[in-house]
Amino acid sequence: MIYIVALSIIMTLLIIYLVYVSNIKFMIKLVCFPVMLGLSGLAGHHYIINLGAPQSREIPDKFEYRHHMVMVDDTILVWLRVDDEERLIRVAYDRELAKALEEAKEMQEGGGYPEVGGGEELLEDPSNQRPWKVEDVTPTGAESETK
Repeated sequence: MIYIVALSIIMTLLIIYLVYVSNIKFMIKLVCFPVMLGLSGLAGHHYIINLGAPQSREIPDKFEYRHHMVMVDDTILVWLRVDDEERLIRVAYDRELAKALEEAKEMQEGGGYPEVGGGEELLEDPSNQRPWKVEDVTPTGAESETK
């Protein structure tokens, strides 16, 4: 996000410079500077406010569990790790997913490294919910590190 804000500021300064060295009317030049600075500030503010906000997307088929919270508005916030990236995802409430996440939380509190995976096959019921399973993927020798 910082790169986007920095790029926005650099592009704003470049456009302001090009407007001021051009042969357009003075009033257009006078209005262009505050408008470009205002737009750059709004873009930066928007990105900073949304930085770290949960993404509303489909949950991956397999992920490393970090933490979850069931929200009042029938959604679940899931903090997970996929492909060496930490993500915060907001998904619609699903009882099977909530049970699997709770099982993963208990496994994590017990010292394990839970990995949650949804089966690729769909259940036979009409809701088409994925069956979730939780596995402990504790690295070899990790138990002996903490005594």
